[in-house]
Amino acid sequence: MKIARILFKPKWQDKDATVRLAAVAAEQDPELLAALPELTRSDSDARVRIAALKRLGDYERWRERSTGDTDADVRRTARATYIALLCSDSASNPPLRRRISELETLSPAEIETVATTAKDRELRVAALAMAPRPALLAERAIADPDPALRLAALERITDAATLERIAERARKTDKAVSRLARERLEAVRIGSGDAGAIAAKARLLCERIEAMLRDPRAAISRDSVEQQWAALGANVPAELQTRFAGAVALLAQLVLGKAQPPESAVIVAIAAIAPMEAEPHLTEVDDSQTQTDSAAADAAAASVAEALASRARFDAALVTASEESRREREQRQASLRHAAEELIPRYAELVYYGFWFSPERLALQALVNESQKNVTGTVRVKLYKGNIMVAGRKSPVSLYNPHIATMEADPTKAYNQDDATGFIRLNALRLKVAAKVQRKK
Repeated sequence: MKIARILFKPKWQDKDATVRLAAVAAEQDPELLAALPELTRSDSDARVRIAALKRLGDYERWRERSTGDTDADVRRTARATYIALLCSDSASNPPLRRRISELETLSPAEIETVATTAKDRELRVAALAMAPRPALLAERAIADPDPALRLAALERITDAATLERIAERARKTDKAVSRLARERLEAVRIGSGDAGAIAAKARLLCERIEAMLRDPRAAISRDSVEQQWAALGANVPAELQTRFAGAVALLAQLVLGKAQPPESAVIVAIAAIAPMEAEPHLTEVDDSQTQTDSAAADAAAASVAEALASRARFDAALVTASEESRREREQRQASLRHAAEELIPRYAELVYYGFWFSPERLALQALVNESQKNVTGTVRVKLYKGNIMVAGRKSPVSLYNPHIATMEADPTKAYNQDDATGFIRLNALRLKVAAKVQRKK
């Protein structure tokens, strides 16, 4: 038997590499199976070594050959298989702690592969912590199956454009990620000194402190709001600084029990208060405050309340004036529509009957041209569910001039209030006559 084995070697020991490859890949010879670990290192043909590695399917063999083989193709195949096994949840894999420690030996690209494909959450967490590429973090913040890991990836992103894209992409799929992305985007913009972001945040904080005025029991932390306000720095618009300071002063009075919660209409009006000459000095309110501090707070609150009431009355007058202007504008538009409704049929009739060069068609055309010569400018419209709504308009030939339409400018150059006295007397004349007639009865 021994002589037969010497004379007729098994196929996996044949001199022909092709024969050895076929035997290593398929035969079940016990001696072959026992020799597979050695064949992964010693066989002269790279294809046979790879076949032996595949028959074994051993994590450690693939890992060792990924760096120890002399052939580049073997190393590349072994490396890819080792990374795939590292990311899998195979029962034959080493303990998780061991695999996490092996991350130190991987390249950046391999780290990213583990961060995106590893089955074990802890392994993905460790790999993601080592991955510096912002695009990968953004992709994981949206696509990772674990909610906590998505938020962890988002916490490491500082680019405003990336945060904005994440917030929009996750708007319908992950509310928590979308909300956190917008909060971080806001923080990044505020940190960079973006005036619009600072103003928007300041306005939101004003609304929160005003909500506490309407309902002191609201689930809002005053300390948190004031801390966020302080973090905005000195770039907050002056009118919002006044608005916030006034609300805090009134809230301080509520805490001391010396003021009643203001009406909601007044709270809304606080948004438009112009900057005062000096802001009230605010201090932390507690039971140990001195009587002097209380008096100062009283004065500040009274000043703010007076400003609120004044502004509210002014806004009410503006609303009335705006309503009058709207009615006048609608009357003018109706008059123009009426004129157009009379001219359009006549114009169309002339064209229909072939009187294009007739004097009457030319006369109508001259009227149309004259009425349209100053029609120029920009009109902004909103389209919503089949409706077209005018949102704004401007024209270089508009007759509106803010320097004329004011009661504060020089009367010789703008509106003169004295001109209204004749109009008032003329309208009052019939009222006086009516009053005299009534008295005679």
